[in-house]
Amino acid sequence: METLRELSAPSDASPVRVILLTAAIKKSQLLEALDLGARGVVLKDSATQVLFTAIQTVMAGEYWMGRERVSDLGQFRIALQSAQDEAWRPREHKINAALEAGYSDKEIAERFRISENTARYLRNSIYRKLGVGFWESAWQRIKGFFRRDSR
Repeated sequence: METLRELSAPSDASPVRVILLTAAIKKSQLLEALDLGARGVVLKDSATQVLFTAIQTVMAGEYWMGRERVSDLGQFRIALQSAQDEAWRPREHKINAALEAGYSDKEIAERFRISENTARYLRNSIYRKLGVGFWESAWQRIKGFFRRDSR
């Protein structure tokens, strides 16, 4: 995002149309990228043809997000923002804090006196609302595990 900030700074140079190539992106980061002037976002695991189509789309003056052309950026931003603002249940805030601390589903179930299935359901709901994928969550758990062991 830092490079995108530098590219979006006012200058006398010709305008640059930026397509962000990334392994993963959260909804909040996508909104920030759009605010900074990105015209497209392509995931690194996309097929080469998707990247070519994204370049052609952006060069034609439209936007490209993920795997599709976006002709109405305003509607796209509204939909993205409303998905990001999806309401959190009070219990999810507590479960999220436990996840950030590195607790497993079993530990969360014991701590909050819920079943492991409920703990898993709440974890998946939180990940969906945060736009976090499996590998990001696994990495956070690994970091949390080592942080907890060092106490």
